[in-house]
Amino acid sequence: MEWCSSLSPLLPPKCPLTKSRIKTLLIAFFDSKGLLYYEFVPTGTTVNAESYEGVLKRLLQRTRRVRPQLYPSGQWKLLHDQGRSQQGGRGEIEPRR
Repeated sequence: MEWCSSLSPLLPPKCPLTKSRIKTLLIAFFDSKGLLYYEFVPTGTTVNAESYEGVLKRLLQRTRRVRPQLYPSGQWKLLHDQGRSQQGGRGEIEPRR
């Protein structure tokens, strides 16, 4: 809340928010240089172990292509955070060779 004089103009009214029926799920992977790979999950698709394994395989292919210096050395790790931000469940996954 801020103090205003009686002569100052009133703030415009806020528009009411409406909930969208369309939900979009984005799976994104970053490294210290920026966005490495992203994929939108189609509406109505459930992300299960099989579909997520496909995402990880495509991430590995992208890493080989975009950051070739990381792959042969094996000097990279995937920090996986799947929980909500309040829960913070974290773990590390080593790439298969």
